Amino acid sequence: MITGDVNIQIIDNGAASIIVPGASTQLVMGVSKVPSGGASPFQIVATQNPNTLLSYFGPGPLTEAAALSALAGGTILAINLPVTTKGTATGPVLTQGSGASTGSTVITTTLDGTQGAYDDYYVLINVTLGGPIGTGPIQLQVSLDAGRNFGPTINLGTSSSLLIPNTGITLNFSAGSLVTGNQIRFSSVAPIWQISDVQNGLNAYKSSPYSLAGVGTMHLVGVCTGANIQALNNNSTGFLDVFATNYLFDRMICTVRDAAGPMAFTGSSTESEATWMSSIGTAASSVSTGVDSARLCVNAGYYNQPSAYPNQMAGTPSYRRPLAWATAAREVIIPPQRHAGRVKDGALSTIVVNPVTDPTDGFIYHDERLNPGLDGFKFSSARTRIGKGAGFYIVNPNLMSTPGSSFTILPLGLVMDVACDIVHQVGQDEINDDLRTNQNGTIFENDARALEEALGAALNSDMLGVNMITGYTVVVDRTTNIQVTGTINIAVTIQSRAYVLTENVTLSYLQPGQAQ
Repeated sequence: MITGDVNIQIIDNGAASIIVPGASTQLVMGVSKVPSGGASPFQIVATQNPNTLLSYFGPGPLTEAAALSALAGGTILAINLPVTTKGTATGPVLTQGSGASTGSTVITTTLDGTQGAYDDYYVLINVTLGGPIGTGPIQLQVSLDAGRNFGPTINLGTSSSLLIPNTGITLNFSAGSLVTGNQIRFSSVAPIWQISDVQNGLNAYKSSPYSLAGVGTMHLVGVCTGANIQALNNNSTGFLDVFATNYLFDRMICTVRDAAGPMAFTGSSTESEATWMSSIGTAASSVSTGVDSARLCVNAGYYNQPSAYPNQMAGTPSYRRPLAWATAAREVIIPPQRHAGRVKDGALSTIVVNPVTDPTDGFIYHDERLNPGLDGFKFSSARTRIGKGAGFYIVNPNLMSTPGSSFTILPLGLVMDVACDIVHQVGQDEINDDLRTNQNGTIFENDARALEEALGAALNSDMLGVNMITGYTVVVDRTTNIQVTGTINIAVTIQSRAYVLTENVTLSYLQPGQAQ
């Protein structure tokens, strides 16, 4: 039966079998409006099909983010987290637009009782034909992405309300009128989880068969505060560090907040780019003090990214989404050692740029080339490149590691995680095995070499042989008395590939008479 799901068979880790987590498999956690009969909280759904995601999780950030990674070619393990804080909406505001006057109706919103607004929307409704509420005729066009895309013309008829499908938002019109050319504007904020449920989601994955094979990356959908970042990766007590002590070696992609949007939609003062950068940078600096967040790739910056799901009333929106969504979609199509900003791979495919309207629409599209600073705070950020069109490229997929750490960028962390997986699996084959020893209780030379060769063969075939590393060494300690301690000490060193971050080029004219 064809279901659109991915049927994953977990193979028992028998002798000589090495399971390297697939880079294209991604664990995605967040909130969405789960339909009746859909996925239960913390239930894992494995799929490559965006329609399967929608059927299990309904509309919302989890579904939208996971769909972008699925469309890029990823296998998604999706987990729905319970809503702790409902989605909210500001406004709406009725403005004159190109009409002769402002309509006399008062407009309010009613939100879904359990979820609130389902997602982050910038709603712009054009009144294409005005009239009295309740008798009409009134015609409207709806946009959920600040006017970038509109749906078909809607006849309001005699209704005094307008349900915008799959958003959790209903507009209510009091007695009065709308005038041709009027505009209705407002924004909403998506619901959010609580950090303890993120841990519950991770525990659900840890206790599932899927954890036996592992994932390439994790993506936490929803804004992370400084406290969230600290809880996720705080030395030995963070959620991801505890994962590693249980032999689950994973890194997580997450995001910090956006700058405040335009006053026309939010009703509050627009935040400058400099103020926003300083605010999130200060928060990151305070978190990193005494906290080694080497398992977190925290992204900063928001951009327009098309939805995988057309809305019957609003067309196919290009929602304002975190850079983390584009990073996650890139990571599922590249090998672990690949820098997500490699220019040869092209601009981030999920981000769309309109060079005509974007500069004047009131939103901030951070370009690290023009306004550097986020990379210095160890955020993963984006930039444009001269001569490469209007697209955005990752500057560095930074990890929020403490100074001096070897794990400065995500590929260095992911490659080390693969090495840990391989060494752990091969090393387990020796547990409770019997080995020969010398008279002083140290390991017999031939047995030491056999163990070095077994580990080396796995690293050679699954890492060096696929260009994941430059080299490796495996050394079994010959001085430990195994008969007394029951312990073998092994030193494994891998040599990472290098990354070209800067080119210094000298260019000049050939001088007359100079040898060519």
